[in-house]
Amino acid sequence: MITRELTRLAAALAVLFVGIAAVTGQSRAPAQPPSSPSVDPLLTEVRELRGEIKQAASASIRAQLFVARLQLQEQRVNGVARQLLDVQNRLAATRQAQAAARERLAATEEGQSRLPVEDRSDDQIRSLRLQIEQGQAREDELRAQESALASTVAGEQARWTEFNQRLDALERSLSTGTPR
Repeated sequence: MITRELTRLAAALAVLFVGIAAVTGQSRAPAQPPSSPSVDPLLTEVRELRGEIKQAASASIRAQLFVARLQLQEQRVNGVARQLLDVQNRLAATRQAQAAARERLAATEEGQSRLPVEDRSDDQIRSLRLQIEQGQAREDELRAQESALASTVAGEQARWTEFNQRLDALERSLSTGTPR
């Protein structure tokens, strides 16, 4: 998706640069001092060409800035998405560890219940419960991070979409010949 957008943008910039080259090529006529009233229309045309070149150069600079911003925004989206994926992986590992700890706790409680009362020890059960509580706190923390990162990814993607829409608008204005 992004590659297609950048290819489209590159094509638009190529058309823009060809247009600038054509306009500047036309305006390279040797300068002659004004000698008669018939030169006035030529001067007017030269001034108009200069204005068009100025507009084309301005549009080119804006397009380059938009492309740079779009690329930076894409990097931000990718960076936050990688962070989100990392947190999701750690969350999955924590959940698996929690499930295993709960199974060990259940097995230990069952084993302790089969022992005579005088042989029972709650030390291992307390240790497993503490481990489960700590794991639950870690899982809650990771879920909060996941939620915050998912929100950040959505915001960064919205900004990327905004930049892309602005590039599309600039591209449309260039294709109609009216700089925005």
